[in-house]
Amino acid sequence: MGTLNRLRLVSLCVLLLAYSSVVSAIDWKPYVEQYEESLHGVDLREFDFRRTSTGTVSKSVPARVLRKGRPVIDVNGNTIPDYDKVYEFDQLIDHTNPGRGTFKMSTSQLLTAQVIYSVDTICKLEFELNVFFIQGGEFILTNLTMPGFIAQSTNGAVISIEHRFYGKSNPTPDLSVENLKLHTISQALDDFVYFAENVKLPMPGGDTESIRPHRTPWIIMGGSYPGALAVWMLEQNFWQYWTPIEKYLPANCSADVRAIIAHIDGVIDAGDQSRLNGIKTKFGLQNLSTVDFLNALAIPLRTWQTRDVHIEPSDLSALLCEFLETRGDEIAPPTGWGVDIALENWATMYSGDEGVVISLCNGTSTEAIQNCSSLNYNGTSLSSTEHNDNRPWAWTLCYETGWSQPGNPSGGGVVSKHFNVQAVADYCRDAFPGAFTNSVPEWQTRVDKITEQYKGWNTTAERVFVVNGRRDPWLEVTLSATVPNLASTSQRPIYLTDGYHCSDMKGPSAEADPSIAQVWTQAKITFQRWVSEFKPSDTPASAIADRNQKNSGAGSVSFGGLALLAMVGIFGVGTLI
Repeated sequence: MGTLNRLRLVSLCVLLLAYSSVVSAIDWKPYVEQYEESLHGVDLREFDFRRTSTGTVSKSVPARVLRKGRPVIDVNGNTIPDYDKVYEFDQLIDHTNPGRGTFKMSTSQLLTAQVIYSVDTICKLEFELNVFFIQGGEFILTNLTMPGFIAQSTNGAVISIEHRFYGKSNPTPDLSVENLKLHTISQALDDFVYFAENVKLPMPGGDTESIRPHRTPWIIMGGSYPGALAVWMLEQNFWQYWTPIEKYLPANCSADVRAIIAHIDGVIDAGDQSRLNGIKTKFGLQNLSTVDFLNALAIPLRTWQTRDVHIEPSDLSALLCEFLETRGDEIAPPTGWGVDIALENWATMYSGDEGVVISLCNGTSTEAIQNCSSLNYNGTSLSSTEHNDNRPWAWTLCYETGWSQPGNPSGGGVVSKHFNVQAVADYCRDAFPGAFTNSVPEWQTRVDKITEQYKGWNTTAERVFVVNGRRDPWLEVTLSATVPNLASTSQRPIYLTDGYHCSDMKGPSAEADPSIAQVWTQAKITFQRWVSEFKPSDTPASAIADRNQKNSGAGSVSFGGLALLAMVGIFGVGTLI
């Protein structure tokens, strides 16, 4: 079971959040070919996206990490900024009260059109820039990914800006409840506006009026939460998160997980604490509360969203299925082994010498388990006000978006119905003392308010390009959700691929999956058309917004009715200012 030791489950210590045939419109040239000797960056891999005579995509060439230690040179022989160079921008602390001053917001991996030259030749830069925001976190911005690909297709520049309260972009000295009140969707969207209207970009013409959003089109794009910053789907009781996982797990594994969870739910319903303690003991989790135990059982399934179409599954859900459905050389039938066998197998996965518990908690003692934040679903683990990336994300969930991941309240799913919204409300109360009660109705009121503000499925935003994957657990809180079944239009095309979470952002995924390759083709065509339709204005975007007070549904009211565009990801959207 060395796989467990390799995983180490680092990503599980935080809440996990939250893109037919191949057509020939894309020229699938090698992404890194002519200038590989001059390139360097962070884990940028080479893939061969050339098309074969049969119309399929050839296999990837051996991956090479771009080397550091030599300058980046564009096709004209100019030395240009390093891929990992970080810039700083003086961002307003509070857009509702500019007098509070500014803080340093990091903008990293800024790629101008010249930088993209060094990956593949494109048109010369003539101050017709489309600037793409990849909101928060790190993301490769060359044309190995969708941002660089669209930038290359539209003569653009790419900028990654760090979201307020994450990384080094901290408006306040700590993460107290009072300070976190500045950590809102509205403030984040206003960060975009202020940046676009005031930034001086380190490129030719980057300090002139020609780059402002009323003169040149800007695009906000991103996957997952970054994409959601344009069109918001909010849900306080989002048990449907587990539906794609349940559907696309191997049939025998899905059947056994559901059977085991139903069995445990039955024990809880019967109030048989002795039997429940016996089950906990099998897993080595006898010292956990019921809610913590049920949360621990869901841990492998939460890693599902780390999957992608171009790599073999190696997440904990794959390992869970391996444990559950194999006995020596035997593999369970499609209906699974049943509760008796599968429960013992699952318990072995958790309690063994190299099991999940020891990997998560560095031990199996009572003290180790009680101090193990991954297993203990207790908000006090996030109560520290020192800067970290987990507490701001929990604040977003508790304060505005909801996006809790309880089990189906009707039961019968892969996560217990007793792991419910009340448990999440308790978590929010404990994580942010004084900010929230554990009242579920109060939480629902907060989420409803934000949904009303940003329109949700009722958005009327245009020029929004939406992509989601069928196997993405966040599917049902996107514009691709099955319940409203929104129509795809020329001004708001909606694509559903065979991908997972944010698969459509990555070139290797497009290489591996025809449905994603088709999206790349359509994205190129669509964005080129929308950019060509952009009409410069003599009036700054903010002035138009003040006059019109138009809510685009993307929250980009400040951009006032100038062309709205979007880009890919779980929420599959962004905005062209």
